[in-house]
Formats: sequence, structure tokens, C-alpha cells
Amino acid sequence: MMKSGEWVQLALLLLAVGGTASHKASSCSEEKSLNKADKDGEYTLYPFETSKDVSLRVYCHDMASGSPKEFLTLPSGPDENYAIVFADRLADGWRCTGALQKPYGSRVGTTKFSKLRIKFEDSRVEVIRDDHTFSKSTGKKAASCSEKKSLNPKYGDAEYTLYPFPTNKDVSLRVYCHDMASGSPKEFLTLPSGPDQNYAIVFANRLADGWRCTGALQDPYASRAGTTKFSKLRIKFENSRVEVIRDDYTFARTNGPNEVDYGHAGDCYSWKQGCAKGTFKVDLTGTELVLAPDVHWVMEERWPESLTIHDMSISKDRKVASARCGGWCGHCWPAGKKMHLMHPQCHKAASCSEVKSLNPEADDGEYTLYPFATDKDVSLRVYCHDMASGSPKEFLTLPSGPDENYAIVFADRLAEGWRCTGALQWSETFWYSHSQGHKASSCSEEKSLNKADKDGEYTLYPFETSKDVSLRVYCHDMASGSPKEFLTLPSGPDENYAIVFADRLADGWRCTGALQKPYKSRVGTTKFSKLRIKFEDSRVEVIRDDHTFSTSTGPNKVDYGHAGDCYSWKQGCAKGTFKVDLTGTELVLASDVHWVMEERWPEYLTINDMSISKDRKVASARCGGWCGHCWPADKKLFLMHPHCKKAASCSEKKSLNPKYEDAEYTLYPFPTNKDVSLRVYCHDMASGSPKEFLTLPSGPDQNYAIVFANRLADGWRCTGALQDPYASRAGTTKFSKLRIKFENSRVEVIRDDYTFARTNGPNKVDYGHAGDCYSWKQGCAKGTFKVDLTGTELVLAPDVHWVMEERWPESLTIHDMSISKDRKVASARCGGWCGHCWPAGKKMHLMHPQCHKAASCSEVKSLNPEADDGEYTLYPFATEKDVSLRVYCHDMASGSPKEFLTLPSGPDENYAIVFADRMADGGRCTGALQDPYASRAGTTKFSKLRIKFENCRVEVIRDDYTFAKTTGPNEVDYGHAGDCYSWKQGCAKGTFKVDLTGTELVLAPDVHWVMEERWPESLTINDMSISKDRKVASARCGGWCGHCWPAGKTMHLLHPQCDGKESGPGVVHVEL
Repeated sequence: MMKSGEWVQLALLLLAVGGTASHKASSCSEEKSLNKADKDGEYTLYPFETSKDVSLRVYCHDMASGSPKEFLTLPSGPDENYAIVFADRLADGWRCTGALQKPYGSRVGTTKFSKLRIKFEDSRVEVIRDDHTFSKSTGKKAASCSEKKSLNPKYGDAEYTLYPFPTNKDVSLRVYCHDMASGSPKEFLTLPSGPDQNYAIVFANRLADGWRCTGALQDPYASRAGTTKFSKLRIKFENSRVEVIRDDYTFARTNGPNEVDYGHAGDCYSWKQGCAKGTFKVDLTGTELVLAPDVHWVMEERWPESLTIHDMSISKDRKVASARCGGWCGHCWPAGKKMHLMHPQCHKAASCSEVKSLNPEADDGEYTLYPFATDKDVSLRVYCHDMASGSPKEFLTLPSGPDENYAIVFADRLAEGWRCTGALQWSETFWYSHSQGHKASSCSEEKSLNKADKDGEYTLYPFETSKDVSLRVYCHDMASGSPKEFLTLPSGPDENYAIVFADRLADGWRCTGALQKPYKSRVGTTKFSKLRIKFEDSRVEVIRDDHTFSTSTGPNKVDYGHAGDCYSWKQGCAKGTFKVDLTGTELVLASDVHWVMEERWPEYLTINDMSISKDRKVASARCGGWCGHCWPADKKLFLMHPHCKKAASCSEKKSLNPKYEDAEYTLYPFPTNKDVSLRVYCHDMASGSPKEFLTLPSGPDQNYAIVFANRLADGWRCTGALQDPYASRAGTTKFSKLRIKFENSRVEVIRDDYTFARTNGPNKVDYGHAGDCYSWKQGCAKGTFKVDLTGTELVLAPDVHWVMEERWPESLTIHDMSISKDRKVASARCGGWCGHCWPAGKKMHLMHPQCHKAASCSEVKSLNPEADDGEYTLYPFATEKDVSLRVYCHDMASGSPKEFLTLPSGPDENYAIVFADRMADGGRCTGALQDPYASRAGTTKFSKLRIKFENCRVEVIRDDYTFAKTTGPNEVDYGHAGDCYSWKQGCAKGTFKVDLTGTELVLAPDVHWVMEERWPESLTINDMSISKDRKVASARCGGWCGHCWPAGKTMHLLHPQCDGKESGPGVVHVEL
């Protein structure tokens, strides 16, 4: 039994735990942001500003959205919470009963409420009386502003709740009704993000030289130029969709000669790709609507035709879209010049593909679909499979299980068929094996096993290492003895073409002009509807020069994935094009597939507009020169199935197929980056322990290690007579392959493995080693090494560097040390009397660029020594390594770069002021002044904040003024305010504001401001405000004197994806 005193101690402990380990949210939005709550339900909030310890049980609704709403549940139920406007009307209005006349129809209805929408105002709670989210009504729900006005002619212009969707009559939308005094009110959607986030710009300036991105200007583009910012959008309802009337400017402001439609951008600034200045932004944040799935932007009225939209971005939730567009001239707008919005509750996906279009991040799993065209309200629970591909498939889960869902073709045969039991004859082995699922791996096998003899689509199982993975293949020439496999391209021949362009300019220095005799020798346009394919382990090779299912125009057929021309030798003028589009197939481009320019002049020409989609389904580019061509590297194009097993080592490769021989294979060796592949040579596959080697395409003459043999008779010289050679360690070793070993995301070179190396001289020399005993004079070294990883997928790890060891004299250093910017090539000279150099620690690590995520600006610089000051994406959180943060790296030219957080809200929203004026009479708020408060007064405005990473938290270095401007005699720390103006409460003039809007960070839950160094002691902070999302804080502080700053003079920020996982001051972790 516990004593009474122990119970009291336990109660106090639990109270302390509850007060420190749990943040008291004041709203549903705060509950969502701070406590990661994402489900609708009842929560305990602390919403009263004047009574912060008073709680209220609130139902949080729409938590999955960006704008959760508060509701009060009514335990008494809807039958006790109703509102009725009665319909009947007495014929004789003087009586209480009697005959009735025509009913009162304009406002009649009965509504019963189970929950009330509420809004907090200091110590009071306002009921949003016209919110019907949790109500049931009999009677009229207005579907339009006109209908709303008919219910009550006194209604004025204001926000109202409408029910505008005829196919979803219970779904409401908050709409601003305008011009209610007229006979034709109009519907508008208010944009909470504001006009600065909803703009359309046709840029006015025009360059005098349209080939450039900057330079002198000519007369402006006056005919269409303008900037229009929208605070509300005119809308029109169409069944379950909402059309934006893009050219309604009722609630818009325009600068410039012309109004610009919502979602439109353009300019006549430059005809060079990438130089567009016209911009638009659509931001529906805070509304109930999103961009409809089919809304996308297109370039039109553009010159040149090749120009595309720049920086096109549509957020995952389809709330925000933006881009840059232009040309000479060039414009972009929504396709069809129409923009449709939709309410998420109105859209009922009919297929898994539609689920994916609404949410591109949707994973495989169970979903509710509405798949029946004739019964659109009937739902079905369906398992969506292969959501990562372009063609998700629907499956029905069988709760009864596989033991209750089977199909059997029985094997045994009775010797006497008239009986039910007895002796058996020959077993129908073939049919038994087939019914158990013999899976043909080729068209030839399909023909032989299943007697298939007609050309058509078949399901094959062609992958040796993933025998359960199928592929839909077109089998051609099945009537012959050698059927062939083809991949049908659902995207069609117009999306799968290869063009070697015919025209040639008379003046090759230009992009346009008079033409000479055309380029005939290789010219042609070929379009493909099917691709001939060949299976290799887990990969599929495209036979690029098979034209069985292709059509060609021009004198020559062009291989798949090839483009070229002899049009112009000017960079960017290429006319040869190709496009690969695997959309609708089960395959993607293999991870190592990339295109290269070859047979080109001039040599500096590169591929134009190279694009490979994120899902590696689509690739396209322009290529040319005088002449110039591009094709897949090594002229081979490999595809892969996303579900094929990925071997991580040569041993694993061998286990998948014991017949594999020594050869190059694609491995996936990085446990922390399982989708990153590496081409590796597997050696000694016949043994039980195959070994991994990295082939060096640059060859042995570029990969050598030399310990030089000669020794000078006089070691003080660089040349002269020689003595006996340095025989004990001298040698020259050249490497064609390197033995490697995988260590998480790094690759170690086994430097002393000489399996694929040749040595001249008495001794073998390790890879990356050089030395001699030639001379003890600085600069005379003859030992050399070279590392050249060109053509491989790897680079030297950031920490790899060379050191001098075993040297005399001690002062000798490495000569001509060079590591290329891309860390592919390293070389040096080393020596002494004697002297040697090798990688530090005698270890050499390589890494795949896709595996490394820089955690700091110093690490960015180590990966790329030429990196300049600018914005970079870092992965700085030790406990959350996949969470990124956009950071400005400053002072990159030095040895100690520093991290800064850019403040998109700008310096006018991020200031710290210690006010200078002082009242002559400190008991007043206004009046005559005395000498100013000069010792600490000043105004500092910040555009960037110096930051420091601590696990999952970010500390602001408040007294760093690198990116700050100060007026007045003193700099003021970020988040600090004060004055010596008056000792009267409420008269403070010192102010600060913190505005993290547009960054990825928020103020940590424990950050709060305190008054210090104040007189009188009773003074408190004035107008303290911290926004619900903890992005913005501000206050006024002062006294005689008085100051405020963050508690502990420390300000910590937090990344929401790290919330709940960080450690730091004020965060208590309790284990019971």
C-alpha cells in the first residue's frame, strides 16, 4: 500500500508529466501541426486566450486538409437541436387554426444539428449558425446566390454556404455572393492566400537582341502586357465541377496597360529557351477546392515552336500551380483556355488509375471505388496494385482465402474409365504441369507448350531472376519456327519516333536562313508502334534497328532512340528529334540508360532539351550539328520491370541463376539506396565465392601506380649520374579492373588486388600509390599515380585525399596533386630519399552520386569544390536523414562555409527594434521627450538568418548580422525588442517580428518570449502574438527600461516532419 504522502507525490509527478510532455493546442490546426493529429475526432483544446488552463472538448473535422475546423458535439442529439421555419399559412391570419392558403415556400425548412461549427473569440465561443456540415435538413438548400437571395431578399453581398453540386447535394461550398442588390447575383471564390499569391503577368520588356537573356531593351510589348492580381475568382457551377471565369476582374487589380486572365503568363522578351519573364501563380490554399485532375497548362501563340513552359509546378494536393512562360512572343494558359476546380468530396474515383491521378503518391492498397457507369452511387472496395507504374490494376481481395478459392485439373487417370476407383494408367503429366502454372518464358516456349500458333498478345514470364514477374508481349511470326517477341507501345507511333532531319543551312553559323542541298545519307523519320525485344536476366534489350512494326518517311529508316541532323553547327539549333514513350507498358528505362552525342562537329555540341521523366517512362531530346547525332550510350537501350528481383552482390546474382558466367551485371548494392544500380563485373562465378570488380573504361594507361626505380648518386640534385636502383619496392602496375567491396552507401577499392592488373618491374604497386628514392630535393619526384574513373558511375568519396608517408626529409610534400571537379580523376607525383604517397589510411572509398545527401554547406563544398554561394538542398537532421531543408550556403570560397535560412517574407517582416525616444515624464504615454536611449537603441532588419543544426532542431544565431541592415547606433538581435520610453503599462514602443512564412520551419513548441531587465517589475509584454502554425510571432516590449527576447536568449526552429522526434530544451520524454 502507498502512503498518503506517496499518493500526493505521484499525483504531482503525473501532473508535471502531463504539463511538460504534451503541448496544449488552442485549435484543431495547432493540434494537427504540433501533435501530428490527422484523423477527425474529439480532442481536448485550450482555446481561451484569457484562461489558458481552461480546456474544451472539441470535434476536429477535415483534419486531412490544410484547414481543419472546430465543431461542438451536441450530446443531447439532433432531435433536441433543431431550427424550423414552418411552411403552412392560414387563410385567415387573425386565427390560430383553420383553413390554409398557399404555403410559405421562400424560406421554409427544418434543420437538425448534431454538431455546431464554432469559432473562438477571446473568452467567448461564436457559433457559425449557417454551417450545416453536421446537420440534416428538410426544405430548401440554396444552390446559387440567386437561390439564396430568393430565400431572403434582404441578404446582402457576403460569404454564404451553398450546396451547388447536383450530383452531391450534401456537399457544401463557402462562396462570396456579389451584386445581391441586383437581379443577377454572381458567385465568387475568396482566395485566403491573397492577391500576392494569385497573379498573372504578361511581361512588358523586350530585348533588342532576342537571342540573349539580358541586355539592352527595345520598345515594350504594350499590346498585351500587364500584371493582374486576384483576391476573388468569379466561378460557375457545372455538375460536380467549378469553372473559373478567368477573364472576370471584379476583384482584381491590374498594373500596366492590359488586364491578364487568371492562370495566364507570357512575354515577348527573348526567343532563347529558359529566358521567359512572364509568370503566373494559382494558390487555392485555404479554400475547399482543388485543380481538377485534367487541368494542365500549354504553350500557345509562341515563336520559336520549340519553346516550352519553364519551372512548371503543380503541388501534390493540386492547390498551388505556377510557371514561367514567354518567347518572341509566347504565352501559356490552361489547356482549352478553361480552368476547372473540384471539391474533393465530389469526386468518386471509378478506377485505380483515377485514384492515382488524384493522388500521385497513392500506394498499393484497398480503396473505395465507384466503378459502375449505370449506378454511380454504388461503391466497391478494391485492391489497387502496381500504383507506382503508369497502369495500376484492380483486384478483388478474397476474405475467404486461397484455400477456399482454387481451380484444379486432376492428374490421375483410371485404367478402366467406366469405374470411379481402381488401377491408374499413364498420368496426364503435361496437362498437370500446365494447370499448376507452367509459365512460358518466350514466344517459342509459348508455341511449343501451349500449341499457340497465332500472332498476338501473350503473358510471358521471361525473367530468370524473378520467375513470378510477368510481362505482356506480342508474339510475332508464330507460324514459323522462330517466333519473335515485341513490346506493344500503347502511347502509339506519334509518341515514339526517331528523326534525322534533312534540311541544311547555307550558313552553318545561323539557326535560320537560306538552305543548301539537303543531308540525304542518313535522313529519315521513323515511327514505331511495337519494339522488338530480347530478354537478358532481369533486363529487356530493345533491338533498336528492327523496323517490323514501324513506318518511315524519307530515304532512310532511323533506329529507335536516335536523332540527328546536319542543319547548323550553332549550339541550340538542332532539328533532329526523338521520343521514347513507354506509357501503358509494364517496363521503364533501365537506371543506367542515358543518351550521348557522337559523330558530331564541333566537338563542344551537346544534346538539347534532354528530358527523362521521373518514372523513367518517357524520354526525348533534340540533337544535331554539322553533322551531329545522339543515341543511347553504347547504342544499346535496356528496359526493366520494376518488380524484378535486384541482386545486391555477385553471390546473390549467382544464387538467382547458377548458370551465370563471369561477365558484367547490374547490381543494386546499396542498402540505404535500394533503387540505385551499379554496373559490376562478376569474376570467378564458377566458384562458391564470386568477387565484384569495377571495370575502368578509361583503360590501364590511365590507371597506374608507379614506384620509380632510378636513384641519383647525388640526392641534392634533380638530374645527374645514377647509383644502384631502388629495387626493394620499385614497379609499375596498370589496372583495367578494380576489386571492390560494398559498405552501406560507399564502395571500398581493394587496392592490393592485381587480378586485372599488369606489372612491369620487380614489385607490384597498390592502386593509388606512388613513390621513389630518386632525390631528396623538393619538386624532383618521379613516382607517379593516376586514378581515372571516367565512364564509371562512381566518384572518389568526399573524404578521400592523399598523404605523404615514409619520407625523408620530413619537409617533402606531394607534387602536382590534382583531383578533378567531378572527383573522377586524381593524379600526383611523390618521392624523396625515400618517399611515398597513398590515400589517407591506405584506404580508397568511392561513392555513387545518387547515394550521397550533403548534411552541411561544408559537405556540399567537399563534393564540389567549385560550388558558389547560393541555395542548396541539405539533409541536416541526424535523426531524420530523409528530411531535406533548403539552405543558403555563404562564404563557400572559404574553408568554413556557413548555413543561412532565407526569409521569403523579407526584411520588412523580420525586424528587431529597441526604440530610441524617452519621455520626459515616464508616467505618461505621450508628451515631451528627453535625451534618447542611445546605449542600446537601433532597428535591425533581417533577410537571412544564420542557423546551426542540433539533431532535429535548428538554432537561430540571433546575433549574426551578415544578412541584416541596421539603422541607428546599435545592432539588435533577432527576436529582441525594448525601450526606455515610459514606465506605464501598455505604452511600449520597442517591437519585434519573426515571420518564417515560405520557409520549411516553424518555431519549436517550447519557444516563448520573456520580459527581462525591466522596471517596474510588474511590466509585461504587450500584444504578444504567435500564429497557430507557429510561423509568425510579434510583440511590443519596453519600460524604464524594459526588454524582451526568447526565453534563455535562444531561439529554436523545427521542421514539421521531425516534430515529436527531436531532443532539446523544454522537450520531456517520459517512460512509464
